[in-house]
Amino acid sequence: MSFFCSAQHPLAGKRPLAIGDVLDFPWVGPSVAGRLRKALPAIDKPFGTFDELEDRFHPRIPVETFSTAKRIILGGLGVGAAVPFQIEPVLKEGQCVTLPVEAPWLRFNYGFIAKRGRTLSPAAKAFMEIARTIDQGIGG
Repeated sequence: MSFFCSAQHPLAGKRPLAIGDVLDFPWVGPSVAGRLRKALPAIDKPFGTFDELEDRFHPRIPVETFSTAKRIILGGLGVGAAVPFQIEPVLKEGQCVTLPVEAPWLRFNYGFIAKRGRTLSPAAKAFMEIARTIDQGIGG
């Protein structure tokens, strides 16, 4: 995954860029597991907040869907994260840019669960194959 922002965002042309620069702007997206706390500084910055009770990270601008996050990011000062193919059309159109920030903790973590001894449906097999193809395509 990569951080991205609008092409008009103050970070869009800034080089060099460090994670601290990205923390100075509101992040847009869904809440995520609290394990993100290990990768981010425990300081009050505009990027978001940690909920101790739920053990969750909440971006400053919480949304439930990627399409909503993308609309907000393209229209303002927010920063988001995406798999490159998710933003490929708007990258090509010059509406947004990826930010060259090293963030090895910004990655997918997934698995498949099935009942032992049960045959998977054709749809489940197809889904797993698609997910693995995408994962290989993004360096998983």
